[in-house]
Amino acid sequence: MKSFKNWEKRLAGSLEQFFNRFFHYVSVKWEHFIKKGNEKVTLMLIPHNQKKILNVHMSIFSIAFFIIMLSVLFIVFFISISTLASTADQMSHFKLQYLKYRANYEDIVDKVNDIYQSIYKTRTEATNLANFFLGQKNWSKMGIGGPDVEKMKDLDPYEQLAEISNNVDSFYSIFVEWNRRQPYMKDLAENWPSRWPFVDGSGVITSPYGLRRHPVRGDILFHTGLDIASFPGALVCATANGVVKFSGWREGYGIAVVIEHPRGIETLYGHLMISLVRVGQVVKKGQTIGKEGATGQVTGPHLHYEVRLNGHWEDPEKFLHLFLEYF
Repeated sequence: MKSFKNWEKRLAGSLEQFFNRFFHYVSVKWEHFIKKGNEKVTLMLIPHNQKKILNVHMSIFSIAFFIIMLSVLFIVFFISISTLASTADQMSHFKLQYLKYRANYEDIVDKVNDIYQSIYKTRTEATNLANFFLGQKNWSKMGIGGPDVEKMKDLDPYEQLAEISNNVDSFYSIFVEWNRRQPYMKDLAENWPSRWPFVDGSGVITSPYGLRRHPVRGDILFHTGLDIASFPGALVCATANGVVKFSGWREGYGIAVVIEHPRGIETLYGHLMISLVRVGQVVKKGQTIGKEGATGQVTGPHLHYEVRLNGHWEDPEKFLHLFLEYF
């Protein structure tokens, strides 16, 4: 027990002696470091001319601090330059991406405008067909509207697509109703006088429906039909299914054919060279009924074509335009 205490005292003494020496060593080195750091260094700035030499006295600590600050500034500058270069590359990349997306955006806008123009045209045609075949009352229930093509250009693509969707929905309902009534419409198309009255599609309108100066008498009279000139002997056809009501000579019309169609419609074909049908004969739309001539009160060969609805004259062009646009 006694020997252990002696050993403990010797150990404590050794540790005390070690730490004393260590702290003394550190203290001496620190004092030496401070002394060296405070030593002055003279920097001599010698000009090339005869002016006085400039002496700058600085401690080693000051020089070290200055060097450290320069190093820090250099590192910060280098990092900043690297960051700016990287940012510039990113900005250049983003700019290219922006230009690409902008070009795609403008391309999409152009395509959307083209699509809307097609839809607008189709919707207009669908409106005309619906008004004509289904009736204004039925069509008005389906909903119409939307901006015109010029106003569509002021909308962004999302609004344009939404507007297109609305228009698709609006005239889709028309086609659904149209499809439902196809049997009726087929019958209407066959029995409605919408075909051009010449078999080969030739001829031009030389005198329209309405008031005009009579080509023979010279006075102002109401022209009850269309004068269509093709060439002498051109084949004239029925403009709709029907039954021949009259075939022969009629005062003022020369050789003429009158066809009775369903729904109170009659068509007349005058100034024929010859009639190729007889009274009571059933004729089909497009079937040849005679040839263009110059019989009756005329100044030259042509076809006089009339349409009557419930005994009243109607402008034949209304029916012909329907044929030209939709059939």
